Amino acid sequence: MSPAGTAAMTEAADALSPAVPIDTSGAEAERLTYINESESVGSIPPPASLKGVVKTGMAKLKGGAPTMFMDKIGERAAFERGGTRLYDALLVKYQAVQAQGGEVIPPAEQLPPMEGMVVPTSVGVKARCRRSRASATRNCSTSGCCASRW
Repeated sequence: MSPAGTAAMTEAADALSPAVPIDTSGAEAERLTYINESESVGSIPPPASLKGVVKTGMAKLKGGAPTMFMDKIGERAAFERGGTRLYDALLVKYQAVQAQGGEVIPPAEQLPPMEGMVVPTSVGVKARCRRSRASATRNCSTSGCCASRW
């Protein structure tokens, strides 16, 4: 990260952070209650038939762990769901603040350009200005060229 970007990020964090620390003790207590009451993530229920019990028992006697793979997949799916839910909650909060007319951070496309900032492309290489053949940046001075795309 560039020094200018770090400074801008620090300023934004200072400006947008609440003045008083937020009390999260109630949420933490509720979270601990859910954790203590929950079962293990991704567990496979015991076999329903006698044949299934025998097959599982034989696999365990041979030294295998037939349920471990499914447990790991279940844990990974739970982790992914948690991340998706967190992102969805963030979007809902952003839209709620925006609907109430509150101050929100604009999308990246609407942010003012930073001096010397190189525009990333989808293939991970620096774009070139179509007219001047210079490295394209958000503050490209050639009118009607790269500047029109931002």
